[in-house]
Parts: sequence; structure tokens; C-alpha cells
Amino acid sequence: MSKKLALRLFAIDVRALAVLRIGIAVLILFDLLQSAFDMKTFYTDDGITSHISAALLVTDYSRVCLHCISGSIYFEIALFSVATVFALMLLTGRLTKIATIMSFIFLISLQNRTPSILFSGDRLLSALTFWGCFLPWGKRWSLDEKLGGVPSDESLIIFSGATAAIMFQIILVYIFTFLFKSAPEWRISGSAAYDALAANIPATWLGQWLLNFPGLLRYLTFS
Repeated sequence: MSKKLALRLFAIDVRALAVLRIGIAVLILFDLLQSAFDMKTFYTDDGITSHISAALLVTDYSRVCLHCISGSIYFEIALFSVATVFALMLLTGRLTKIATIMSFIFLISLQNRTPSILFSGDRLLSALTFWGCFLPWGKRWSLDEKLGGVPSDESLIIFSGATAAIMFQIILVYIFTFLFKSAPEWRISGSAAYDALAANIPATWLGQWLLNFPGLLRYLTFS
């Protein structure tokens, strides 16, 4: 691949990276808020899994699990509070590199505490945050920029291994989404949406109501 083609495919505007940084920070904050409502159930010893059992389940690269140190709700409140501070720093672009690294650590720690409640979106969020550790997404629209904490060069386009990696990460989402939707329930019977909602546990009231319209759900599956 020529350098010119590589630049066209994998170079990223720093303003786009700033938008991505803000979006990731908002998602992390939303995830923390949502998890806080079920803190006792999923992250303390009074819930479904003790911190000792959770620590035994932690494997591979993501052995980081600060939330597995203690099963006290007060300890969890402290960790959630610190994670929120780093996420707000990421949102505003203050000490962006440090904020990104710490947000990633707290994010995978939270995910490792109760992996049974995760879905693919959680893994994608942690993957994008990981690549953000290597990206200069605090160069624009950040407090670091306003306070002179980043170089004041005029270049808006950057190209690096990290920009290529995060582009590939997005591409892989679509590739595997296509591959996972190659089963008969997606392409022949069209029952995938109905089957998912019929599982009942994750379905909302709207999902339960839509079960009354299997023909519509078959159309929605194909679409």
C-alpha cells in the first residue's frame, strides 16, 4: 500500500478525534450512571457475586479489577466517584492522556467485576478507549488546548499506527456483524428479532408488545 493511499484511508482530522473523545466520555459517564443504580446488586458482596469469586474469574489481558478488591458498597462508591472524575476530565480534555488511560483502567475494572451482564457494546467501548490512549484527541476542543498544554502546530490531519488501528476497529464491527447475521434465522426464516425479544430477560415493555406482531418482526429482521 502506498503512503498516499494509506493517508487517504487512515489519516484522521483532529477535530473528528475531539468529537470521538467527547462521545466516548459521555458513554463512559452514562455507563457509570446506569451501573450506579444497580451497584449493590452487581458490584458488592450483597449482590449476585462476591468480590472474591469475581477475582477468580478475571482472565487474560484484563486482569485489572479494582472493583474486585472489596465487596463493600462504600468502596464501590469511592471507585465510581474517582472514575467519574476521570471521565469528566476526558470530556473536557483536561490532562487528556492521563484521563484516557485511567478511564480505560476503571472501565475494564468495572467490566471485569461482573462480566455476565456485559454485551458487545461494552467491549467495543473499552476497545475504543484503549486506542484513545495512543491518539492525540485532546489537541482540539479541550482545556489542554486552551491552557497551552498541547503543541500549537497548525496540522489538522494526523496519521499513525493508532489512527489505522481505530479505523480497523470500526471496520471489524461491520465485518463481524455481517458474519454473525449469516445464520438461517437472519436470512431465511427471519425469526431472529422475535427470538431475541422472546428471551424476555432483556426485553422492555415495547419489546414484549412487539411480540404480538411476528410478521412485522420478520420484516424488521430482514431490514
